[in-house]
Amino acid sequence: MTFYYPKSLYDHSARWHIFPLLKSLMKEENHASQNLSITENLKDADCIILPMSWNYYYNSQKIEDVLNFYKKSPHNLPVVSFVFGDFGVKVPKQFKGIVFRTSGRKSKLPKNHRGIPIFVNDPIKTYFASEAIIKKTVSKTPIVGFCGQANGFGIQTMKQLFKTVLKNLMSSFGFRQIDVDQLMSTTFFRWNILMTLKRSNKITCNFIIRNRYRAGVTIKKETHQTTLQFYENIKESDYIVCMRGRGNFSTRFYETMAMGRIPIFVNTDCLLPLEEVINWKEHLVWVDYNERHLIAEKVAEFHKKHNEVSMNALFLKNRALWEDYLQLYSFFNHCLDAN
Repeated sequence: MTFYYPKSLYDHSARWHIFPLLKSLMKEENHASQNLSITENLKDADCIILPMSWNYYYNSQKIEDVLNFYKKSPHNLPVVSFVFGDFGVKVPKQFKGIVFRTSGRKSKLPKNHRGIPIFVNDPIKTYFASEAIIKKTVSKTPIVGFCGQANGFGIQTMKQLFKTVLKNLMSSFGFRQIDVDQLMSTTFFRWNILMTLKRSNKITCNFIIRNRYRAGVTIKKETHQTTLQFYENIKESDYIVCMRGRGNFSTRFYETMAMGRIPIFVNTDCLLPLEEVINWKEHLVWVDYNERHLIAEKVAEFHKKHNEVSMNALFLKNRALWEDYLQLYSFFNHCLDAN
């Protein structure tokens, strides 16, 4: 597939806001990777990419420029775009192309908005000797892991709630072009889920609970001991608790799939990638938000359906799903071919 992007709408200095596939294809060594490439001739293109995020276009006051380009673009070519970061922005209704995003509440979004994975580096190749670590001994009692930030009710909870209320008010009154978010303290939400699991005798908890994001580490995060602990925690567990953070998505979800483990996915009206292709409930323990008090029972029920052979088969299946569908090139090959 060949992509065209309008250079008038591109800003190389705002690198975090560049469309993720475009950023990779611009690197010379990747230019012809996976049958995906860039052309400077619109007539040779199979697809048009808006090169920067909608967040960028709002912040730089270029929405009208984007819409003018979109109106003049060939109707036979799909136009793809994306929303960056934890908090979504309001995409103009006139835009009928595809909007990829990690965040947002699925039930509130237009049909042209699609989930996109968090593209994580392969943790097995980075931190472990081989993929042999995917297979493990499985006990009758499910081992549930979690390594990350969670906080009991306190000042931090109140601050998070206040910020969400303020952000939602500014959105509702038109002062900011951002999505209205669910009112919750996400670190307190995690704490409640983890304490619910701890109170159960149906599972074995393997939790490392921190009171700060990444234990406060800001430099060399990828090589810090806390990151190694994070992936060791996943490796040693059967299931990993995955729920939203500041944005309505979980990076841990994709890290768990990459490690060949089973996410316990607490669904807060999330938008998952390739929902029309992947039957996600075959790969994870699905817990709807209004059934979160039953999380331990749902894990135990899921675990009873498996023995060591079938569990290890599912570990390998989840790893394969990440390799084949949730990495950068594989994801865009699948989702854009479908369109």
